[in-house]
Amino acid sequence: MTDTLPVSVEVLGIERVNRGALAALAVVEIVFDGVPVRLQGVQLRRKPGGGLTVEAPCFRAGDGRWLPAVVLPPEIGQAIADAAGNAEGWS
Repeated sequence: MTDTLPVSVEVLGIERVNRGALAALAVVEIVFDGVPVRLQGVQLRRKPGGGLTVEAPCFRAGDGRWLPAVVLPPEIGQAIADAAGNAEGWS
């Protein structure tokens, strides 16, 4: 049996960066069954054919590698990309 919970995604702010494929950094609130989680530094990247893709905020590990600070399910990443694209007129 699979349990499901209501989830909502809201883009609270977008700062355009326009550095290579990186289009912007976003602040996003994800609400899981009434519990809000705020993510800062969400990367909005341009897809080669148009549109946006989302990468989670990253941190530098002790060995120098950049690692995602959170692992987003594809459905949440797509919801963030859609909301950011609509907010900024990107599609």
